[in-house]
Amino acid sequence: MIPINQLGDSLSFIMKDDETFEQLKADFPEILADLITFRENPNCTCRGRVVKFFAEQLEKDLLVLNKYVKDREALEAEMQRLADEKQANNYFGKIFVIAKGEEAWREFAKSLIGKTFRSFSIAERDDDVAVYFL
Repeated sequence: MIPINQLGDSLSFIMKDDETFEQLKADFPEILADLITFRENPNCTCRGRVVKFFAEQLEKDLLVLNKYVKDREALEAEMQRLADEKQANNYFGKIFVIAKGEEAWREFAKSLIGKTFRSFSIAERDDDVAVYFL
């Protein structure tokens, strides 16, 4: 069973297999265009429609996608890898201390690309700056 909170990532993973993708297209022709676009570009605007469609399918039958999972262990390993990656990029509640100065701030700002946080607070100290991520 694929959990709803991992549906988008799970769909991306199972659609990598050509045979599975062809079966999904045949079984769900009502979203054919979105499926094709989603496979080509998982970050497309159709992602939400595809995930919503399959979430509705899961509400009707929790096992509807099970037949498309050829290697459950590989899927679980990929979901764990993605969860670990997301956790590593989650900066909520973390504190970083950087040297004062524009160059240090510029380098620190570059390191934030792809990281997740809502906001941050800065505490200026004598020789450095503490950045608190909220």
